Amino acid sequence: MSGLLFSKTTKADTILFPYIVKSDTVTTLISVVNKTLSASYLKYIYRHKDANQPVANCDVTSFKRPTSENDLISFDVAGRFNEGNALFNDTNSYMYGDTFHLKDTGVKRGYLLVTHSNNLGERVSVGSEGLYGEAVIIDVVTGGAWGYRAINDREREDYTFTDTGTGSALYTIEEACIPNPIYGEPPYCYPSTPGESRTFIFFPPNEWVTRFFVTPIGNGMDTENLTGRVNVVSKIISPAAPLGGVYGRGGGYAMGDTFAKDLTCVAAFDLVDFMDSTARAAVENIGGWAYFYNLGLTNPVVIYKLEYVLNNSAYGGTINNGYCLSCSP
Repeated sequence: MSGLLFSKTTKADTILFPYIVKSDTVTTLISVVNKTLSASYLKYIYRHKDANQPVANCDVTSFKRPTSENDLISFDVAGRFNEGNALFNDTNSYMYGDTFHLKDTGVKRGYLLVTHSNNLGERVSVGSEGLYGEAVIIDVVTGGAWGYRAINDREREDYTFTDTGTGSALYTIEEACIPNPIYGEPPYCYPSTPGESRTFIFFPPNEWVTRFFVTPIGNGMDTENLTGRVNVVSKIISPAAPLGGVYGRGGGYAMGDTFAKDLTCVAAFDLVDFMDSTARAAVENIGGWAYFYNLGLTNPVVIYKLEYVLNNSAYGGTINNGYCLSCSP
């Protein structure tokens, strides 16, 4: 077990924002803190593609901007606020020299990597506290918003993010977990590993939308188009043969088929897209629970769950809630 522990003296200088979006109505506010004076620039690498294209590859847009020790930069990915320049009366605005937003037009999904670099845009290792980041995804029409913290793998200083041996939210050890007969030892649960799942609850689909944002992680996320396969299941009989359906309230099993979804780079799926008409009809008015399952054979996945209602007077208008389903508790 000691071999899995990470060093507290070396932290990564690359952070991952696993999900960003830009459209006419939704944008993402990014904030990054640079804690070190060992690098004079930050490099921003957008991996992005058209929305509603789950298996399409991502394009790459990258650039560098100056930074300073303890500097905080906030910007709007869509360029809606302050045209993509630094937000909130940033006293270092004079230093940056250009905007930070994703200039590719249209409705886009993707993820963002931020790392220390030199003046040539080459990544540099700082071997210190490094970077910290937060994101807020905002519906500028309804005012709905949800957010998350950027992932920082404290054992690495590159563009690779894994689910084991890290100091990030992707890693957890649970002594009670049963060794997986397919994927082998050790008997620890990694919440986003292939063959693992997470329990989730959903409200009645006739009123609430439940949506999942999924990003495969692994080696070389600055260039590689990593793939995944996910599903919503009621029971995992074996890693290769999960049981379809979901559970309603009162412990009732809503029989029916569920449909696995393939993805590349990043994707979003609505809960109802996984269920056939039989399963959906059984929980339409009552909601229920199920397992969100990583069916892929290679890559871990980062999963965010979003649930919302729009202009629903029964709940006081618009309600929007999102959180990391795959992260450690």
